[in-house]
Amino acid sequence: MDMTSVVKNEVFRPLVTIVIPGAIAIFPFVLFVNGHFPALAVYRDTHEPVYFTVVALLTLCAGMLMGDLGTYVEDWFDKLLAHRYPKALEQWYAYLRQDTSAQTIGHGYLRAALLYLRFELTLGLALLPFYFGMFLVNHQTSWFSVGFMIGLGIGLLMLGLLLILEAISKMHIRTCTIAI
Repeated sequence: MDMTSVVKNEVFRPLVTIVIPGAIAIFPFVLFVNGHFPALAVYRDTHEPVYFTVVALLTLCAGMLMGDLGTYVEDWFDKLLAHRYPKALEQWYAYLRQDTSAQTIGHGYLRAALLYLRFELTLGLALLPFYFGMFLVNHQTSWFSVGFMIGLGIGLLMLGLLLILEAISKMHIRTCTIAI
């Protein structure tokens, strides 16, 4: 077993599915809170390790929350796929019980597809709090015009829907790959 591939998976997977969506979800709220409470900026400047540890923990919490919400979306679509493919859930649970010590090409392909699925679901869901936070930041600072904020909202909505639709396609791929 190649230890570098284990380390890569153990670092890359949480980074992609938890840290990046969590950071995107909380970024505008960090800006908003820093702008709304000037004393916090002073605290941040004098206690950087504590401040950034708290921000890192909030990022992880937000990313894990987005992952949990993504799990509910995935479960909902699994039930919809079960109507089209009656044995889909049975095959999926049988696959999860498999001993995968002998890796096949299909296992690697499925692992990559599932990583993309989790990333697309969590990032698609993280765009909702991101937009709400940007709305608060803009209300506080007036950095952007109303037209820009409307365009940003429409763009983020379209991107979020695209990511969720892509995740749904990965669920279909997962179902078809396991059935083979």
